[in-house]
Amino acid sequence: MTETPQNEESTVPVEIPRGTGDRRQRDRRRTDRRAPPPPWRRPWAFVAYGVAAALVVVLLFDHGEPSTADRALTPVPVTPEVDTLHPPAASAPPVDAYTNGEFDRLLAEGSAAVGQRVRTLLYCEEITSFSVMRDVGTQVAPSVAALVGADGRVPTAECKWGADPNAPSFLLVVPPGLAERFAAQPMVQLGFVHRRKVGAEVEWLGRSEALALNTAGVLRAIR
Repeated sequence: MTETPQNEESTVPVEIPRGTGDRRQRDRRRTDRRAPPPPWRRPWAFVAYGVAAALVVVLLFDHGEPSTADRALTPVPVTPEVDTLHPPAASAPPVDAYTNGEFDRLLAEGSAAVGQRVRTLLYCEEITSFSVMRDVGTQVAPSVAALVGADGRVPTAECKWGADPNAPSFLLVVPPGLAERFAAQPMVQLGFVHRRKVGAEVEWLGRSEALALNTAGVLRAIR
């Protein structure tokens, strides 16, 4: 009879009771599943946080000076800054300026001609309104400032300096007291446009920054 050596390990499996042994050995076979992150910790939430922070910064620091384009579109207040450098030359007698050459002469004189009264013949469209603009350092002629309404606009008419369709354009500021007489002037056809023929005495303003660099003047009398 063959005896089993004592030093040979037994091949009989040993049953380990439940509740004993290393639990980590069994957990390794299990796939570790975590709960999804809450909505406020997801990637799209962080993107939204960044956008909101940028908007807050813009709102906090966007209080500087407006751009040049914005200032150009801002109407002048009811009491605009009056131009005291070029007072109207009311004491000087009116001069005739019916031709394109005389128109160019007035332009060439620049600020020296501002406020001068001239007699001319204008061919004008109907009266509308024009926004008086302002920019840094821009001043408004006293005769224009007196006519600015609460909406920052003045009554004006687009005119031609003479009967030639290619005559220089001229922006005529029409005081309310002369609007009725202006509207009663005869209509004529100039090119393909009907205009009012107005024998006018105007206060010359030249190129006015307050009127968007239009060559302009204020109607003072209708002859």
